Amino acid sequence: MPRFYSRVVAPLALVLAAISPSGAQVTGGTLAGRITTNAGAPLSGAVVAATYMPTGARYGAQTADDGRFVIANARSGGPYSITVRRIGYKQETRNDIYLSLGNTTRVDIMLGEVATALGGVTVTAESDPLIDKNRTGPSTNIGRSMIENLPTLGRSLQDITRLSPQGNANSFAGTNFRYNNITIDGAASNDVFSFSPSQGGVSGVGPSGTPGAGARTQPISLDAIEEVQVTLAPFDVKLGNFTGGSINAVTRSGTNETSGSFYSYGRNQMLTGRSADEARSKIPSYSDYQIGGRIGGAFIPNKAFFFLNVDVAHRNEPIGFAPGDVGTVINASTASALLDTLRSRYNYDGGSVGAFTNLTESRKLFARMDFNLSDIHKLNIRHNFVDAHAQNFARGGFLTKFGSQDFTQSNRTNSSVAELKSTWAGGVSNSLIAGASFTRDGRDVPGQIFPQVEISGPSGSSIFLGTDREASVFKIGTSVLELTDNLTVARGAHTWTIGTHNEMYGIQYNFLNAYNGRWQYSSLANFYANKPSRIRGQYNLTDNSLDNVKGTPQADFRVLWPSAYVQDEIAFLGDRLHVTPGLRVDIPSFPDRVPTNAALTSTPATSQYANEFGGDVYVSPRVSFNWDVKGDQTLQLRGGTGRFTGRIPFAWYAYAYENTGLQLGNVDCRPSATSGCAGNSATVPLVTDPTQLKNLQSGVFEANLIDNHFKLPTINRSSLAVDVTLPLGLVATLEGMYTKSIYDVKFLNIGLKDSSVASAVDGRPIFQGSPTQLRVNPNFSSVFLLTNTADGDRYSLTAQLRKTLSHGMQGAVAYTHGQSRDVSNGIRNSPQSNWEFNQVSDPRSPSLTYSNFDIRHRVIANLGWQRRWTEGVNTGVTLIYSGTSGSPFTFVYGSDANRDGSGSNDLVYVPKDFADARIVPVAGDTRTAAEIWAQLNDFIMSQPGLDASRGSITGRNSGRTPWNHQVDMRISQDLPVVRGTTHRAQLSLDVINLGALLGTTLGRQYFVPNENNYNFQAIKVSKTDPSGAPSGFTFDPVPNNQPWQYDALNSRYQAQIGLRYLF
Repeated sequence: MPRFYSRVVAPLALVLAAISPSGAQVTGGTLAGRITTNAGAPLSGAVVAATYMPTGARYGAQTADDGRFVIANARSGGPYSITVRRIGYKQETRNDIYLSLGNTTRVDIMLGEVATALGGVTVTAESDPLIDKNRTGPSTNIGRSMIENLPTLGRSLQDITRLSPQGNANSFAGTNFRYNNITIDGAASNDVFSFSPSQGGVSGVGPSGTPGAGARTQPISLDAIEEVQVTLAPFDVKLGNFTGGSINAVTRSGTNETSGSFYSYGRNQMLTGRSADEARSKIPSYSDYQIGGRIGGAFIPNKAFFFLNVDVAHRNEPIGFAPGDVGTVINASTASALLDTLRSRYNYDGGSVGAFTNLTESRKLFARMDFNLSDIHKLNIRHNFVDAHAQNFARGGFLTKFGSQDFTQSNRTNSSVAELKSTWAGGVSNSLIAGASFTRDGRDVPGQIFPQVEISGPSGSSIFLGTDREASVFKIGTSVLELTDNLTVARGAHTWTIGTHNEMYGIQYNFLNAYNGRWQYSSLANFYANKPSRIRGQYNLTDNSLDNVKGTPQADFRVLWPSAYVQDEIAFLGDRLHVTPGLRVDIPSFPDRVPTNAALTSTPATSQYANEFGGDVYVSPRVSFNWDVKGDQTLQLRGGTGRFTGRIPFAWYAYAYENTGLQLGNVDCRPSATSGCAGNSATVPLVTDPTQLKNLQSGVFEANLIDNHFKLPTINRSSLAVDVTLPLGLVATLEGMYTKSIYDVKFLNIGLKDSSVASAVDGRPIFQGSPTQLRVNPNFSSVFLLTNTADGDRYSLTAQLRKTLSHGMQGAVAYTHGQSRDVSNGIRNSPQSNWEFNQVSDPRSPSLTYSNFDIRHRVIANLGWQRRWTEGVNTGVTLIYSGTSGSPFTFVYGSDANRDGSGSNDLVYVPKDFADARIVPVAGDTRTAAEIWAQLNDFIMSQPGLDASRGSITGRNSGRTPWNHQVDMRISQDLPVVRGTTHRAQLSLDVINLGALLGTTLGRQYFVPNENNYNFQAIKVSKTDPSGAPSGFTFDPVPNNQPWQYDALNSRYQAQIGLRYLF
């Protein structure tokens, strides 16, 4: 810790000295309006006092010459009581005013003179948060009431954010979830490494982008959240560090009234439906429960308040698709034979091949104190603690893993934030936020460390056994300091915001990819014959003992990210039109330079890349508008355009610090008579001792470089929308958004020689020669370069209809059509994997094509009903429907067809006819070439993406799974416990995937596993010509011509019972 402060805090002082204090993230709402006489003339000098009734916190403002007032940075929620006074005029008070996070609530009041008898006082307030002068781009606000009534099993942040029409799981606007920015109480809460296991299926759609994601925990308990806002194009310059979505949450606080709750939620196999296949089997025994409580109140009424929340979760989740189960390709006898071989040859227990259960546990503690220091100053301090661990084991119909592949990821996060809000009567307000967080992640494996063995099985399946290559050495620590200041000055028609946001990181990264060894085999027969197709591993050059590599960080560096910004919200046309130009500047830097390796600087192909990244100035101009067309908040036009700069996973930087060739060596060889690997033999027995792996190949290392001119992801995003108030309390919205990449990421392997390339029959390049001959330097196993591309775009069109609470009913329905294209989706943890699993026709020049996050159609609808029968007796019902068109996946060859070193990135050529298919059956295959072609042709016709590509190489993500439909329901019933008090009991029932109750297929949740970046091995190379180019192909039948599978757990209905005591 002292080292962190000496290396980060000292430079921070210098950074802050150079930046004038100003802006921040959004932690509250804004109250604004105009005060006029009964005749409509503006009233200057009127005193506006707003009181937050739950705590007595008071905010004040004075109207300007044009009668306008602005109270910024006020606490979201309510109710507020607003009082307006001016000498000579009658005082007016308005109650039950509510503010929403990041939005402006407008209240216009007419005052009559004291001697004048008014027939009525006119008050104009917004009837729906969609009609909001501060709303310009797509955004979704979810308040406390909605949070409490949403159907949920995991009580996760993603269960809330799914209400954003342009979102899908953790992705927003068709963008990588790693490009989101998540803040809680104005302080960043991101998984800065985004280093999480590649879980497949709906139950493991990927990490959430928050600390602890790898341990499958949430960054905070839902009971501690007051409101969440999802914005995709906010244009507010205070919001930055993202090119995907900005998710902003604020926490609850105590009030003058002591209140609290104790709760328990649970489910097991008795509340879970049967499988979605014809067998209709019951799920194995499991349990999932959460218990917790919260309490809030006042230390001193109207002055000092407290809030405390404790949450404990425990889950045992069954993993389906054991060998021999329905829907699996690998049978039980094959798995048993592999286990026997592991025991007899290596005295190694490969773990269970039968039923398996993942254990997940977490403990959360949240504490907050609020102080009304005066009418001007309000202070809040909070701390959040999370401790979690989770087993990470996955299987699928085409993916068989042995129990030894399991590992447990642990996470511990401590996060503290303090905010001082100040509001002066002259329209000046300030928000000062300071935060610190410390996150530690680690992985533990069961039993002894053993090489990871990957075997290509039949029908495009894969078998994994041994220790997971990403778990043998894994320990990461992140320390973050933040300082933000936000100054708002309202002067007449202008509301100025000036600000700065600063993040300072200390990174300790200790991860060795395949320290235990990674052995790949093209078939089961080759595994038994000790004939690997490729061997890879990583080792320490000086001390390769397990104790040393686990105890010594491979990368230790700092990141400084100061930002400054200014904007002016200008009112025109009598406050009906608001135009906001703004400018944001970000200057991320890396004080610690990457060590230089002479072998890289002296090799022509790599000499121009010195890892001199960071220090660039990112200038982001933005402008937006909001026009209340009729002046009565019934028709609103809004939009804007601007530049956004976001983050990338710091793991990608860590690889540059780690893989210089100065501290780590690599093994990467393909055993053959000329490979220079293990004595030039095609037969290589498995090396089980990691310390001896380096004997297979010496003097070779992998290098990770970052382009000297590399820029962080930067986009230009524009949006245009219209909101219309309709009869019956309906609000309709039509919204379009377009994003164009200015700088996006691209991963290349510049360690391959261009001079060794020839062309295959289908036009793709073929790398010729031995692995050593293909390298620009025989000492480089690979050289991966992180650079930029300007290619990439995304668009979405959304139509939404919403009804606010009326007669106990509220609801919304939205349809979004979109498209997302990129060159490299950046979904993997390392530059190597991002290159290796980025499916291309030419790895030297990856082309623009559809993204992994390309969802063409999405429908999201919710309907809620609340009924208060008598005091303390309430009933609530909420339904949510989500329908998403097929997720993209890619058809690849089941081998390294172009010999570039990756067996997972070669897009298939789709034959036109039998002659074009060049079918060559493999030895032992009793089918004729005509029979194989008939099966292949039938499969091609069943996949529109393949059928449309006949006679050409198919594109990345040309495959699509079927639509996923899901209906969820929550029913709650409140009953009084003590009459005449607020004590009540609440019984709730959450049912997820109601469609599964109606049939075996209606609730199926389809996916393609992410083990190899959502690809499916559709065709196999069965013969090569003397140059190594594919000259013959074969095809293994795919069951039901369905290259996807459905989630074994989430394709069933699941119910959860909750019991809560409230007071």
